[in-house]
Amino acid sequence: MRALLEAAKPSATIICTEPVNLNKTLRKIRFLVPVHTEVTPGERPLEKHDIAVLRALIPGLRKIHFNFLGRLIRFVIPDDRYEPASWPQRALADLIRAFDRAVLSTPLLEHLGGVAVFYGRTPAS
Repeated sequence: MRALLEAAKPSATIICTEPVNLNKTLRKIRFLVPVHTEVTPGERPLEKHDIAVLRALIPGLRKIHFNFLGRLIRFVIPDDRYEPASWPQRALADLIRAFDRAVLSTPLLEHLGGVAVFYGRTPAS
């Protein structure tokens, strides 16, 4: 990520989506959910110290958190196929996402998210 930021033009807009781990207890619980994930060996979610590095490289960095209970949607809509899912399945998935949005928009609870969208501008030269 650092090399990408150093190669970016001055005042470039940076937007990225990354998994985050800001709550150790929730992270342990997430490992108990039997879901197959494809990850690169050695890959891990960003932690507080990683975000501090990003903030140093991108002044004014902002983030929006997602996916507190969103992992449950895998059990509501198999294979993540929203369009062909039944009306009750879509309604339950929408309800879970709305609950996520409400909880994670609260500053004291945003650390419960499992994914964050980071955005900001590189420093002007």
